[in-house]
Amino acid sequence: MLGESHYGKEGDSEPTLTQDTVRYWAQERRYKFFTMIAKVLLGNPGWIDDEARAEVWEHVAFYNFVQSLLPAARTAPTFTEWCAAQVPFKTVLAALQPDAVLVLGSGLWDHILHRPKNVEFGVLYHPSSFRMKYEESRATFQDLLIRAQQRK
Repeated sequence: MLGESHYGKEGDSEPTLTQDTVRYWAQERRYKFFTMIAKVLLGNPGWIDDEARAEVWEHVAFYNFVQSLLPAARTAPTFTEWCAAQVPFKTVLAALQPDAVLVLGSGLWDHILHRPKNVEFGVLYHPSSFRMKYEESRATFQDLLIRAQQRK
C-alpha cells in the first residue's frame, strides 16, 4: 500500500511515525482514509466492525512515498521532495519484494519513476477524495490481485 505523505510540523517526525499513524488511525480509531481502504480490501462497501478493520492492517505493508513532513493536508510535495523520494522507495521495494503495490492517489502515481517490471501496480483515487468510488476501487484492486497471481 503506497500513500503520498504525512503532514505535521517540524519535530513531529519519528522513525515509527507511519507505524504509529496506522496503528492509531486505522486500527484504534475510524479515519475515512484508512477505513475506505479496508472496505476495498475486504470487499465490503458497508459497515465493517472494528476488529475486521484493524485486522486488515496486520496483513499489508503501508509506506508513504514522500519522506519529509508536509506542513498541512492538501499541501502538495515540492519538486525536490518528489525527487528525494525516489531512492528510498526503490530501497523499500527491494527490501519488501512485493508482488503488488496499490497506489493511493492518481497524483502520486504520476510521480513514481521506479516501477520494477516484476511488481504489479494499481492506482486508486485518493481515499479521501470525492472521486474515489467503492465499486471502481474494488475492481481496480481485484484486477491488481489477478495480475499479481498470474505472475506466480
